[in-house]
Amino acid sequence: MRRIVMLVATLGALSSSAAYAQESGVSGELEQSATTSPREKTEFADGALAEIEGAVRTVEGLLKDAEAAKEKNAEQIECLVRKLTPMKSLSEVSR
Repeated sequence: MRRIVMLVATLGALSSSAAYAQESGVSGELEQSATTSPREKTEFADGALAEIEGAVRTVEGLLKDAEAAKEKNAEQIECLVRKLTPMKSLSEVSR
């Protein structure tokens, strides 16, 4: 259970860490997008989508393992379901 909680926390931290790495303000974002080629933007989007889909598969696997366990932990299963739902939605919208 501790391993699953750590994985879910890590996924949450990874999704929020990108915001800290960017320059602040609209002007920083405009400057970055002006110097980025369309090919680089496409590659970034493809990589981000692959990362999202990989995370969805990971959480689906964890959920499957949790449901198949001899001693089912309802709290663990509920946590994974609550995390998986928005992840699947993000994946669908991003395609």
